[in-house]
Amino acid sequence: MPRSTPLKIFASALLTAAVCAICATETLFGLPVVCSLVQFIIYAANAFLGCGVFLRGLGVFYKRRLNEEFFALAAEIFCVGYSAYETFMMIFTDRGADRLLFAPASAIITVSLIADRAGEKTRPAQSSAKLVEELKLPPARVLRDGAERVIPAEDIAEGDIVSISPEEKIPCDGVIIAGSSEIDEKPVTGALVPALKAEGGEVYAGSLNLGGYLTVRALGGESELLKTLSAYKKAPAKETGTKSRKIARAAGFGSLGLAAAALIILSIFGKVEAGAFAFAGIAAIFCPCGLSLSRYSAELRAAKISPAEGVAIKDPSSLSNLISPGAAVINKTGTATVGKLSVERVVSLSGLSEREIIRIAAALCANSPQADCLAIVEKCRSLDTAIPPCISPERLPAGLRGTVDGASAELSPKEENFARYKSDFPEIFCGKYAVRALIFGGEVAGLIALEDKIKPNAVAAAEEFSRRGIETVLLSGGALFNEAEELGAGGFEENATPERKALLVSELRSSGKSAIAVGDGLNDCAALRCADFSFALASGDEAAKESACAVLIRNDLRDIFYAIELAGSASRAEGVSSAAILAVRAVCAAISAALFALSAPCLGIAASAAGIALSCAAPALVSLMIGRSSCGI
Repeated sequence: MPRSTPLKIFASALLTAAVCAICATETLFGLPVVCSLVQFIIYAANAFLGCGVFLRGLGVFYKRRLNEEFFALAAEIFCVGYSAYETFMMIFTDRGADRLLFAPASAIITVSLIADRAGEKTRPAQSSAKLVEELKLPPARVLRDGAERVIPAEDIAEGDIVSISPEEKIPCDGVIIAGSSEIDEKPVTGALVPALKAEGGEVYAGSLNLGGYLTVRALGGESELLKTLSAYKKAPAKETGTKSRKIARAAGFGSLGLAAAALIILSIFGKVEAGAFAFAGIAAIFCPCGLSLSRYSAELRAAKISPAEGVAIKDPSSLSNLISPGAAVINKTGTATVGKLSVERVVSLSGLSEREIIRIAAALCANSPQADCLAIVEKCRSLDTAIPPCISPERLPAGLRGTVDGASAELSPKEENFARYKSDFPEIFCGKYAVRALIFGGEVAGLIALEDKIKPNAVAAAEEFSRRGIETVLLSGGALFNEAEELGAGGFEENATPERKALLVSELRSSGKSAIAVGDGLNDCAALRCADFSFALASGDEAAKESACAVLIRNDLRDIFYAIELAGSASRAEGVSSAAILAVRAVCAAISAALFALSAPCLGIAASAAGIALSCAAPALVSLMIGRSSCGI
């Protein structure tokens, strides 16, 4: 469908001005029929430019969703139909061209094109490019016909035997038939801590094999990673601009009702032709075309000022969905939590001090980018302790090994290394922490407990959600311990796949609640797109930021409430602007009726121009009606 380009709007405005100029003469060369035909030709050229508006008007009528485009189409039909009747009567009578309505019909097209252009600016192009890029899988080494072949990941068939080396991305969902390794499953589950998988364990496409060599039997069907893309593409369309549609519908039916009343009253007094003219003229003057400019200008202004308060609104068209949310779905890892591990406790099981345990463990972790290793290195630096060199560092299928201070050292996640200590230290084996055992000189020298903490601002945000009566749901692709309780969430779900997250958001919407979603990872993209309004963290994946309606620049969940207040202010500004437009049109109609000047078609143009001016004043109204606070939480 044709887009409203600046060139198209400029051309439409010139054509409208030409129709107005000819209309003002009320005749051309003393020949009213020629005047009518010239106006029609110019109008037809303008109608060609605005054909997209007409097609959308027919589309919404077919879908039984009447909006301003439908009423613009109806006004066009009335004006052009009556003008055609007037032209026909000119041929057989000495009637003049003073009642032609091509000018207001042309003005409606220009206004509709301007509104359409403004609407395009509020709707960013939806693209899954970043998501597709991050979902890209490497070629796979597959055993076929007794030989190993390299094939594209999408050609892997159920039952294929796939070889995966350390530091390789896993190309398919499958079951390990030989080998063991730590697997970084963050792209699929969002989990920070690598999962230790051995023979019989299931692995997911897109995960990273950290340690050992694996042989995997491929599973059939769509992989969990590709389900993320499928869920993203199947996300239901957001309902936007509900208030604008209601205002436009009310104004449209009001204009038709007023026009019909004029027709009936004048017909009763025997002035049928005058009634028909009044019907078409009033329908044109009160046509709700351009009312959406109030919303668009308010939304664009809101998007412009929001970054100063920590929120970058990427999809202003969805801002109206944020006015009164009923539920907030929050991802756990990286959104409600800090998104990185920290060392919470060190237990010495030998003569080594806690500082020495961290120092030796940091030497093993110094060159590893994994979350647990980064946390140990950071802890060592916070203790102002120099990290010693590690001789012959080695990545094991599970853990790290090397020589530190002349002795063999190993950092292991294997449960067999600390199983006997569980009864002695139940507080660190409660499921809340990721535990690593440091083996030094052949014996277990200490235990290191790591945790991804809940953000204080997430707790404050959850409390504010509760105060406002907004249900909070915490989702995790991995396991939950007491995070939901700590956050004060009314609901939670653990081990949720990306598809399940999107489904849960859709279920909340289906129950009649306006749902907002907050996330930061690849596995949150589908849920972010499903929500009525969504937020991604600036520290999150590019795909998540592309999928969300807004980005929290400071990674602070409390900024969500600034966005909610901003949406309310934009809505109020929209209402004031729309009311002002309708009031101006009413005054124009009243003046014209009092002066018996309904025969001046330029009246519709003047009313439309006044409407545009008032609509463009909406940004100033937003600036006046919005506060610059973050609700003080």
